[in-house]
Amino acid sequence: EEFASFSVKTGEKSGSTIITASLNGKITFQEIEIGTDETYLPDDLILELNLPTTEMHVNSEMPFSVYLKTSDGIIVRAPNDIEISLEHEKSLASPNSKTLIIKEGTYYAWGILSAHERVGNTFLRAIHEESGLDIAKSIEISSTLPTALQLSIFPKLIPAEVDRTLDMFVTV
Repeated sequence: EEFASFSVKTGEKSGSTIITASLNGKITFQEIEIGTDETYLPDDLILELNLPTTEMHVNSEMPFSVYLKTSDGIIVRAPNDIEISLEHEKSLASPNSKTLIIKEGTYYAWGILSAHERVGNTFLRAIHEESGLDIAKSIEISSTLPTALQLSIFPKLIPAEVDRTLDMFVTV
């Protein structure tokens, strides 16, 4: 497995916390912010595509997330279901779905990108057609073995709610 998923439950207080992961003597950490739960789409909206790394290995998988934020970095809660279309270069890697839905009341959606048997450079593009927002990221696919451990939290700012469960990923 190239990554592991785990859940974190939040309380009702705002603030920050650190999530730590370790594997074979390698340790990494990521800070997350617990914030407000406003539910509107502001005018200064930015679509974000979050990849834990820009490098993959042949025949591997990598989680990714999409979310909306303001120009000052505040993650926006979806006031209704928000559909995000995905485009990719089919010969090198493919996401597990052509669309992701940021469900009403949530902050992000996530999918899995699977690399095929060829090396090279590819891309993943996320598009929110209703607002005209889009973002693309490039990914290098190689045949070398993994050399590091990375903890990726999608997104890094989440709302303060009692017993909220979040998706977290550790990639090798």
